Amino acid sequence: MDVVIICADASQRIEDWATLLAPLKELHVTILINNVGISQAGAYFPIDRVSDEDIYTLIHTNDIFPTLLTKNMLPKLIAHSPSLILNIGSVAGIYGVPLLSVYSGTKAYNLSFSRAVRNDLRLLGHNDVECKAVFVVRPLRLERNLLDFHLFGHIGQRIHEPQYCTYSVSASR
Repeated sequence: MDVVIICADASQRIEDWATLLAPLKELHVTILINNVGISQAGAYFPIDRVSDEDIYTLIHTNDIFPTLLTKNMLPKLIAHSPSLILNIGSVAGIYGVPLLSVYSGTKAYNLSFSRAVRNDLRLLGHNDVECKAVFVVRPLRLERNLLDFHLFGHIGQRIHEPQYCTYSVSASR
């Protein structure tokens, strides 16, 4: 198995995808895992307290970069099928976590994007290329800056603590 590491800043616009992906040209690539992502800086703020720059960076990193990477890798994945595109999301995209509205929205995009790409592939007869979204779940506890809003009570109160075995599911069923 060949391993190639490609370095790119997912928060910034990629001007030349062909050059970035050139090291993959001769490889028989059958799996693309989009596992890039960030949560909002100064997490747990209402959207009006998140800077425009942080919103741009979140959306670009979590949605635009993996979308363009998928677009640019798709011809290779189709040519080398059977193949798999795996988009790593978050359960926040399903539940809309309080005070993480932008992050939650970007993760909801992962689910919808994965389903739409899968449907595109089926429509075009590429039944041997799969596109799925899976979700990462971790316990969510209130942090100090959230408590400053006095929205949810006393220090140490939990908003949501999912059970991993309950919420770790494939979103493309």
